[in-house]
Amino acid sequence: MDQTSLFDYAAPSDADLEPPSSSQAILAVHYELHPSLIAMVQENPFSGEGDENPYTHLRDFEQLLAVIIN
Repeated sequence: MDQTSLFDYAAPSDADLEPPSSSQAILAVHYELHPSLIAMVQENPFSGEGDENPYTHLRDFEQLLAVIIN
């Protein structure tokens, strides 16, 4: 019989905690933070809770930002 606890299934694996490689290089010399971008960040803050993966949070933010920019 499997003795794996529910916590073991819910906890992130080591592979989930590795930082992903960057999808795009930052080539801009100057940049501007628009108020809409600041508002978006404030609406979806990183809480730092034990079960929240910072790399997943950054990946989701990068994907959302790519949709806004394009």
